[in-house]
Parts: sequence; C-alpha cells; structure tokens
Amino acid sequence: AARFNPTRWNPDSVALLAKAAGMRSIVITSKHHDGFALFHTKQSKFNVVDATPYGKDIIAGLAAAIFFYANWRKTRQIAKMALSERMLGLLATLPREG
Repeated sequence: AARFNPTRWNPDSVALLAKAAGMRSIVITSKHHDGFALFHTKQSKFNVVDATPYGKDIIAGLAAAIFFYANWRKTRQIAKMALSERMLGLLATLPREG
C-alpha cells in the first residue's frame, strides 16, 4: 500500500465512459480480500487515504462523479470538455441520443 499512488485516476472519465457505453450501474471491488480499502474508514488505517501517498478516497470521488453526471442529457457537452481526444474518438462512434 505504501507505493499505491494512482495519480492518473480520473473518476470523471470513468463516469462518462460508463454512460457512453450505455451502462446503468458500476460495480467495483472497493475492498481487497487482504483488507485494503479504496475508501476512507475508521475501522482500519489500511485504506487508500491513510496508507498510501495518494491520500484520496477513490470510491467517494467515483460516487461524486457519477452523481455529477447523473443528468445524462448534458453528457456529450461535458465530455467534450473533460475527456481526452482518445475518449472523444470513442464517443464519436456511438449513436446519438434523441
């Protein structure tokens, strides 16, 4: 855990890509079988906030991104601002919503 530092983690891209793929939910393994949690918890210091240089709650960030992009009608406009050119290429191949 001491070396876990996902500096390129982008929950906005995950939320936008999930929508572009037509997903209605996201399932993530938020706690490893060894007890390491991708969320902050008072139960143990063996979590992404307390035990890593990253120091941010990955699950809270993903939940916030999903909540923010819940208004999917605006997704394409937001995606143009938030996603890389590679992701925009993927979106361009999808059928437009009416």
